[in-house]
Amino acid sequence: MALKNITWPLLALILFANESSMAAICTPTSNFKTLILNSSLGDVKLDIPRDTPNGTTVYEKTMGSLGDTGTYDCSVSTNMGIIANPSLSTHATKGYLFELPGTGLSWFIKGGRNSNGLFSYDDRISNTTGSRYLEGDTYTLGLVKTGRIPTNTKIINGLLATYKKGDLELFKFYLDLTITHQSASCKSPDLQVNMGTDHTVSSLGAANPPRVAFNINLIDCPKTINKIHYMLKANTATIDASAGIVGLSTDSGARGVALQLFNDDNQPIQFDKNQVFTDSTGSIGGNFYIPLKAAYYRIPNESLTPGTANSSVTFIMSYL
Repeated sequence: MALKNITWPLLALILFANESSMAAICTPTSNFKTLILNSSLGDVKLDIPRDTPNGTTVYEKTMGSLGDTGTYDCSVSTNMGIIANPSLSTHATKGYLFELPGTGLSWFIKGGRNSNGLFSYDDRISNTTGSRYLEGDTYTLGLVKTGRIPTNTKIINGLLATYKKGDLELFKFYLDLTITHQSASCKSPDLQVNMGTDHTVSSLGAANPPRVAFNINLIDCPKTINKIHYMLKANTATIDASAGIVGLSTDSGARGVALQLFNDDNQPIQFDKNQVFTDSTGSIGGNFYIPLKAAYYRIPNESLTPGTANSSVTFIMSYL
C-alpha cells in the first residue's frame, strides 16, 4: 500500500509536466494580439476561356494591410502556416492552394514579401525559436483554375483561414466575396438570308450560280475569348455534307434545287465540322462578323419545279 501511495502522485506530476511543456511551444507576451484582416471584395465576375490551363491565376486582388503588433516566444521548432476554414474550402496538407469545392478554383493568400502564397500549416516547419516580433503586411487574394469551371456563383462570407505557429493564432483572414463565372460567349442573333425571287433555269444550271453574301454577327464578345470556332449543322436533309449542300425544307414548293454555303473565299463549308474564325483578334473583345455566302444548287438528274425554295441551318459557336 505504501508503494501505491508514492507512485500515483509521482505519475500525476509527470503528466502535468508534459501538459505544461506542450502549451508552452509558443506563448504571447502581454502586448501581443492576433492580427485580424476583414476584407470585402464585393462581386467578382469571371470570364474564363474553356482551354485555360489548370494552374493559371485568373484573379488577384489586394485584401488589405495589417500593422505590426507585439512579440511572442516559441520554445521549439513547430508547424507554421495557413489552416483553411473547412466550412468554406478544403484544407490542403501540401503547398499553398486551397480548393473551393464545386467551382474548379483554388485560392491562395500572399504577403508583400512572399512571391507565392502562404504555405499550408502541415507543409512547413519553422525552426526559429525564442522571442519573435509579429509584423503585419499587405495581403493579396488569388484565385487559380484547378479544374473544370461550371457556370455558377460561389459566396464566401466569414472566416477564410487562420495563420498559426504551433497553437498560437498569428493572423485571421475574414472575407466577403461573391464569385460568378459567366460562360465566355458572344451574342449572335438569328439571321434570315434573302436569296432573291428571280432565278432562271439557266442561272441555276450555271457553273458558278449567283452567290448572296451575308454575315454572322458576333456582338459583345468578352476580352477573354482568344479563338472563335463555328460549325454549320443542317436542319433539313443534306445533299452533300462535305460540300455544304443542304436540301430544301418540306414547306418549299420548288423541286430539283438545294442550297450551298461558302466561306468568304468561295470555298464550300463542310457541315458538322468546326471552322476557325481567323479574324477574331483575341483579348480585345467587342463586335465581329463572320462573312459567308449562299447560292442555289441545281441537283443533277432531278426535274426542276418552280416555287419557294427555303432551307434552314444552325450555326453553333464555340469559344476558346
